[in-house]
Amino acid sequence: MVIDFYLDRLLSIALFQGIRQDILLSAFSSKDYRIGMYEKGDIVHLALERMVYLDVLLEGSLQGSRQMEKGIKKMRRWRAGSLLGAELLFAERDNIPWGITAATEAVVLHMKKPLVLRLCALSEDFLKGFLKLCSESTFSPRAPRTLLREQIMDYLLMECHRQENERIHLAFTKKEWARRMGVHYSSLFRELNALREEGVLTYDKSSVTLKGNK
Repeated sequence: MVIDFYLDRLLSIALFQGIRQDILLSAFSSKDYRIGMYEKGDIVHLALERMVYLDVLLEGSLQGSRQMEKGIKKMRRWRAGSLLGAELLFAERDNIPWGITAATEAVVLHMKKPLVLRLCALSEDFLKGFLKLCSESTFSPRAPRTLLREQIMDYLLMECHRQENERIHLAFTKKEWARRMGVHYSSLFRELNALREEGVLTYDKSSVTLKGNK
């Protein structure tokens, strides 16, 4: 999947409207972006995942939810043309405060930092637009610094409610889970083992089961 297919859609979004088409295409490199194709209900970002992309919602809609004291509370919905994560991309505290899933079939352009910096250097209009986005918090309030155990449990509780089952099917490997949280796999494995020894959960290769969460 290449950006050319979505070029017209991209140029219709305000942030990109001041950039000439040839300059925009020259800025893109295959290693600096990816286009995510999501079915309804697919996970786009985990709660408290590190935000390493500027997301451009090209088609469809996304919804964000956050684990509250009494369960899941939907916080916001984004429609085609929305941009997510600008204020977190270069921040020290870059954890997304809630989980984001596809509310419908969705196409998301995930732009890495080098591509965003390149576009800022090539276009003053893009730079001004990006700085404006950074000053407007997409994910307000921001996620506080959190212990790894809290990150793990927040995600599992959210998925427990979403899947309506204490046995939570993981949509990715544990190595990918660790990468998304910005920690080493060994740290995640150690914390999961500790939670298992405490009787909080059990796990196998593709699932985690919460104990006593009825």
